[in-house]
Amino acid sequence: MKKELTSKEKKEYIFVIQLVSYVFGNRTNVKIPTDVDWKSVYTFSQKNKITNIVSYALESLGVDLPVEVKKVFTSDRKFLLMKDASQFAATQKVLSAFEKSGIDHLLVKGQFIKDTYPQPDYRVTTDVDIHINIEKLSKAKEITESLGFRTVVDGKKELIVNQPPFVEIEIHGDNGNFTDTVFSDDILKNAGLKVGSEHTYEFSINDHYVYIVEHFAKHYRDSSGMGIRMVMDMYCLYNALKEKLDFNYLTDQLKKSGTYKFNHMLIEKGKKYFESDFTDFDAVDIFILSNGFMGNREVLTYNMQRNFEKENGKTNNFFFNRLFPPKNDMADEYPVLNKAGILLPVTWMCRWGKLAFGKDRKIHYNSIKVYNTYNDNAEFEYLKRIMRESGFEDF
Repeated sequence: MKKELTSKEKKEYIFVIQLVSYVFGNRTNVKIPTDVDWKSVYTFSQKNKITNIVSYALESLGVDLPVEVKKVFTSDRKFLLMKDASQFAATQKVLSAFEKSGIDHLLVKGQFIKDTYPQPDYRVTTDVDIHINIEKLSKAKEITESLGFRTVVDGKKELIVNQPPFVEIEIHGDNGNFTDTVFSDDILKNAGLKVGSEHTYEFSINDHYVYIVEHFAKHYRDSSGMGIRMVMDMYCLYNALKEKLDFNYLTDQLKKSGTYKFNHMLIEKGKKYFESDFTDFDAVDIFILSNGFMGNREVLTYNMQRNFEKENGKTNNFFFNRLFPPKNDMADEYPVLNKAGILLPVTWMCRWGKLAFGKDRKIHYNSIKVYNTYNDNAEFEYLKRIMRESGFEDF
């Protein structure tokens, strides 16, 4: 994991953050560095999925970009505008079909966060998240396929459909699978019917805020980490809603889910980045700014190992488990095990055949290489330190 930033990286990160601050209306101008590496600025922006907002800032400031850099910024912005429009139209079509078909549903995150940004197209959603009752997943699949969507994942608790190149919708039959969540297994029970509808549910602003914090914590703490757009989201969300939020309720709920200090960290980082002329970078800043939009593979690998040991005990070997998964895990791929568990060794051999000769063998070999690369206790201890400083004391 990255522990230090070069002077060049510090200068570029501060510059991009100031461009975002300018778009948020907290700056009247931004000083353009004379030696700015525009390709690095674009790479950082693209890695964090903020090229559109950076592009708006540069255009508003009248910055004369190199032709090739201006071209990629403009191309990204056009793509994201088309994605935003396509995603919105497709989502409305699906929600309308669910309402007509009697599928209770709850739309979360994306549009709610977008509406708190100064301008909706500053924040383009990567995908759309909808919760429904788990027993309705098969019906949802029928409906989405009838609307022209392609099924990508057809799982026990999740359905993912898309319409390339712009639209991806994740339909969840669980409560988000958060750690220590305050939401019930049937998350619709935590929401209320939208006025004028029979099957369209919505959160209160307080519960939606809690849901988003829990979702960010899931990625940041339990998966691969997250980058600066998470801080941007919380900054806009908090500032847009702070006059309407019930902070006594939020404090109670966030403490129950173990995300209270994490939420406070995100709010303070937002103030630091977008409301001050900061020059210092602590360990958490470096972690966030060196991550991409959805973190990085190194953090994911350590968390996969941590989560495995948490569930199975430290005496169990994570790598061994990847070669000899338990029956419950294997049954997802080989349903016959639900009726004939004695066939587990046979399914292991089938799995090894796929690992050695299947079309995804390069992915599996690379996973082994990644695991061996990141199997470093000192690095894992450093990750623990970052998580504790981010508000997760029991990491």
